[in-house]
This record gives sequence, structure tokens and C-alpha cells, in this order.
Amino acid sequence: MKTDKGYMWASDYWSNIVLQEASNSIKTGSSYGNRGNTNWQIIVLAEGWAYYREEYLRRIYLEQTYNKSTTSFPYTYINMFRELRTIGCSFINIEKSLCTYSINGFRDNLIAKYPNLRIRITEITEPYL
Repeated sequence: MKTDKGYMWASDYWSNIVLQEASNSIKTGSSYGNRGNTNWQIIVLAEGWAYYREEYLRRIYLEQTYNKSTTSFPYTYINMFRELRTIGCSFINIEKSLCTYSINGFRDNLIAKYPNLRIRITEITEPYL
């Protein structure tokens, strides 16, 4: 993020996530909060991607399946990233596309990298809005 958007943008982005997760934790006891809360989209993009990468590495290198429920927030976003990888989106381009505050921004960034996958990327990300 720092390379693509600059130090200040990256710092602001991560500060927003950390402050929101701290606020959520104080208010609700859950750092992630819920879908629809303030800044929920940047939380699911960052945390969902982190959980997807953890699940991927566990499966590839340890031959273990993911043991957390993928039906709760933000774990459900693992499936979005898995589907994007399945259609050919690379790790690096997904990571670069995460430089945004919204799922629509993420989708648009990814489409800019894969214009021929516009329809599939839109179909995959739409249910997660």
C-alpha cells in the first residue's frame, strides 16, 4: 500500500482499521463489529484477506483444513477471496486491489487489473456488499 498510495495513505488506512477495531471491541466485545457498522468494509477486506491467506497456507503447507466457522463475520469473506483466486486473480493483484476503503473500490481496482474478468469479478463480489 505504501508503494502504490504513499506513506500517509497507508498510515491513515491502517490507523482507521486499528481505531475502528478498538472502538468495536470496547462497544461490543468483538473487534470486528458487524456488517453495516462504521468502517465494516475495510475491516472485512483486511481481516477477510488475512484469514484467507492463513487458510490457504494451512491447506497448502500443513495439509490441514481451516477450523474456524466460515459462516460468521468476517470469515465469510474467505470464500470471496477463494473464488477470486479460482478465476485467476493473483495474490499480488488482489493485495494491490485492497488499497481502498470499500468492497466496490476493491472490485473496481481488481477489474482494472483484469478487465476481461469484469463480469465474474462483479458476480463474485456483489453478494458481499
